[in-house]
Amino acid sequence: MNTIFLKAEFFRNISSRIYSILFLALAICFFVSFNTFIDGYFQTALLPLKNIDAHLVIKKSMSNNLTTEMKGIRLPFSNDIFSENEISTIKKFSLIHEINSALLLWDMDQGKFRTILGTNFNKIKSWISTGKYPYSESEIALEKHFAKFYQLKIGDSFKINGKIFSITGLIEIKEGGQLAAANIYMPLNTAQKLFSSDAINTQNLLYLKLNQNEKAEMLKDDILKIFPYLKITSSDSILESSVGMIVIAKKFSFFISTLTLLFAFAIIIKTMMFSIHERTHDIGILKAIGWTNNEVKSQIFTETFITALTGCFVGIIFNLIILYILSFIPINIQDTSEILPSSASSFVVEKNGMTLPFTIKWKLYLYAFIATIMIGVITGKIIIQKILKIKPSEVLRRI
Repeated sequence: MNTIFLKAEFFRNISSRIYSILFLALAICFFVSFNTFIDGYFQTALLPLKNIDAHLVIKKSMSNNLTTEMKGIRLPFSNDIFSENEISTIKKFSLIHEINSALLLWDMDQGKFRTILGTNFNKIKSWISTGKYPYSESEIALEKHFAKFYQLKIGDSFKINGKIFSITGLIEIKEGGQLAAANIYMPLNTAQKLFSSDAINTQNLLYLKLNQNEKAEMLKDDILKIFPYLKITSSDSILESSVGMIVIAKKFSFFISTLTLLFAFAIIIKTMMFSIHERTHDIGILKAIGWTNNEVKSQIFTETFITALTGCFVGIIFNLIILYILSFIPINIQDTSEILPSSASSFVVEKNGMTLPFTIKWKLYLYAFIATIMIGVITGKIIIQKILKIKPSEVLRRI
């Protein structure tokens, strides 16, 4: 192989070469970025359950009073109280490893809307970023953005429904922690007494951790057969509420990616064949001055292979840039069963949003590299078959 000739030929028709490289680069970039985005979106959508260490979250919607505005402490429209029969029946399922309960309340006082979560859930206690989680009936913790908004700090007093509480800690809600998000956190028994003096064992949220997470949907179906009115959040239900096009794209991701690479392959073949047609005269002369078919094949095959690998490398660079940009895009996974009163919108502090993870999928890069090699090899073989048909005598006769 003549490296000087290879370099000269590689850069001679530079516009056509750049066209082939860019098109393959875009195809590789799309292949990796598309699959990484789909996987990243699904991983992010599952964070609400993963970050509270639960496989199912159960609530019970109220059947009436959906539009009633009230002052003081009340239950959310989407969270009714569980009966003792409902809780005891759910606890009997053998698949359940652990149940953590909570009481979610609304506090509408003097035109302000605040959410209160009473729980002893250790996972939520671990969200404390400053101070400590409250343990006594006179202590509370605040979500840090809520505290900042109202200029509150640890040690300050905070009035809820006429009762004074001491702020002992600030909570940083983990990314995707919507299923356990609130403005104010307190022990479960404190929330129960705040709701009603005789509200012993009152709870309206159940966080279920299972022995086998792959059987979450089966357990969900079994519970709904007994209590069809319950609202149960699972990984599948979260994904079902996601953007429809994302779910469809997940199902057809392999087909879409393969089609993209095949289209890129066809374009490269067309471009390289056009280049060979332009160089028929040069190839004929090379053969006439003594170059063998193997030498010509080696030269052309190397050109094709370098073009393909360059396209792959450029595509990976494009992909990393796109993934970095996508990592700043917020994803909002809403709890569609939650209904807020009309007066609440101005006072709800934003729950921590989620963004796509900046994830490098080495397996996808390996697949892209293998696909590039296959494209280079197949393209080279097709072009070589065309070259072998070039006869030096016919080329010289045209001079």
